[in-house]
Amino acid sequence: MKKYFDLEKLNVNQPRDIKNYQVIWEDLVQDINKIEITDYEYLVQIQNYTNNVPPGGIFAYNFTYREDKEFERLLEDLYLPQGLDRYNESIEPQFIGAILSKTNFYTVLSEYANSCESLSNRIIEAYKQDRIMRRYDTHHLIESTLCRYLYSYGMYDFFYNDHTLEEAKKITLDFTDAIFENNYDNTLYFDFYGPWNDWFDEHSCTDRSFLLINKIERKVWVLCFSHSD
Repeated sequence: MKKYFDLEKLNVNQPRDIKNYQVIWEDLVQDINKIEITDYEYLVQIQNYTNNVPPGGIFAYNFTYREDKEFERLLEDLYLPQGLDRYNESIEPQFIGAILSKTNFYTVLSEYANSCESLSNRIIEAYKQDRIMRRYDTHHLIESTLCRYLYSYGMYDFFYNDHTLEEAKKITLDFTDAIFENNYDNTLYFDFYGPWNDWFDEHSCTDRSFLLINKIERKVWVLCFSHSD
């Protein structure tokens, strides 16, 4: 169901910088789990058509986050439609930088970055230079994006050479259903191109990352794909 907003009730003076949200980042993240690729056919198929640089071509984790009123307020503001005075898209890379570098999730990324500050800055600067980040307002958009990505994935040998679009759709829907547990009204999605840490292969032109948030389960999925010859 699409979320609607009463524009007259929105506070147009809402803070537009992540520093104005008093999130306790260092205590936010818990239960970090590395995702087993074999648990999801979507990831199996991506791996089948990757060129294995970096090893496996897939970086996949999920984690849960604690209850934090300021973080919940931030998520609600990120959900606002683009174009509203209250919404400022520059907060998106700040949010991505914070949740990946200022929380305990940085322990997973530390071998691919010099410091949490440098990682956050790299994400923000990449956005400023290339505008690589997109936020989705409906699950239909993220599903179609993931489906197209799988269908066209490969190097020299491609998924579409051996599979139909219908197969890609089914694999994608099974994957997103597992992530969001059919709870699509309380979710948030980000998709961004290009490398943002040293895990990615520097010669790749297919680097892609997805940040998927299930707000009911308070769970975040971080999916990164990269390969090269």
